Amino acid sequence: MGYQSLNFRRPVGLGDVLTVSVTVTQKKDGNRVVLDCKAINQAGEAVIDGVAEVVAPVEKSHSPASICRRLRCWIEVATIGVSSK
Repeated sequence: MGYQSLNFRRPVGLGDVLTVSVTVTQKKDGNRVVLDCKAINQAGEAVIDGVAEVVAPVEKSHSPASICRRLRCWIEVATIGVSSK
């Protein structure tokens, strides 16, 4: 289905403020996209970096709840180190 290769550079704790950026770096057949993923903490230090390949949704989603559910799922999967190949 997709893959992710994320590097966890340093720990984060409660109260840390993270700035996350996800940039589409490549479009592939079948609505697949490659994403460059980065997260930095409030001190400007990289805490996560890497790439992920996912199937992009066909329809636009403007629901903040939907976006938050997807992000929370991605973070949970990344945190436990599960990837699908």
